[in-house]
Amino acid sequence: MRPVSIFVIVLLSIILVSTTACEPETYHLDIGVSGQGVVSPSAGTYEDGRVIAVTAIPASGWEFDRWEGFYNSSENPVYIRMNSDKALNAYFTELPIPTLTPTTTPTPTPTPTLLPKPSPTPTPRKEAAPPPIAAGPDSHPPEVVHPGT
Repeated sequence: MRPVSIFVIVLLSIILVSTTACEPETYHLDIGVSGQGVVSPSAGTYEDGRVIAVTAIPASGWEFDRWEGFYNSSENPVYIRMNSDKALNAYFTELPIPTLTPTTTPTPTPTPTLLPKPSPTPTPRKEAAPPPIAAGPDSHPPEVVHPGT
């Protein structure tokens, strides 16, 4: 073999080895959902060592319950360091529908208005009339005496 051919083969081998050695390793994150809601970010491929914040977002009328998979928790969000392929499921539970109970407003009982008790009307006193003077032949009119006379 000629020295140029050997040089080209060695050079190509070095380029090939250095190219594959420089590519970062990647891992896949698989996301599942049970119930009604979404997870952000969705499933994807991430570089080795990267930390991903994964958040569960419930739909209206639902609430986030828990994570299951490689990590079991009720924390939200969770932070995942990508160093292997991982699967994570978000579980959402439906909120109870409030029952509307008809309420009746009690009819107010009228409160009697207490009026002040009228004070008794005083009965006018009648002055006793002086006894009648009998008028007769022997009777004299009463003598009136004034003090100091």
